[in-house]
Amino acid sequence: MTTKEAFLILRTKFGTDKACAHQIGMSEQHFEALRNGRAKIPKRTASYIILQAQAVQDSSACSASGEAGA
Repeated sequence: MTTKEAFLILRTKFGTDKACAHQIGMSEQHFEALRNGRAKIPKRTASYIILQAQAVQDSSACSASGEAGA
């Protein structure tokens, strides 16, 4: 997964940059700067954003499969 894909997943799940930033624990301005390419994304930050997006995907997959069984 790329950071671009991770940003898209987060935005799809939470709706706004403000909500995404809040969910992953960073300021809205910093989140937007990273997403829009105004700030360089350090490797550790990129890994963290990707990890958060994967967690969102995993929780969505679990809730979807849980609803299907109900």
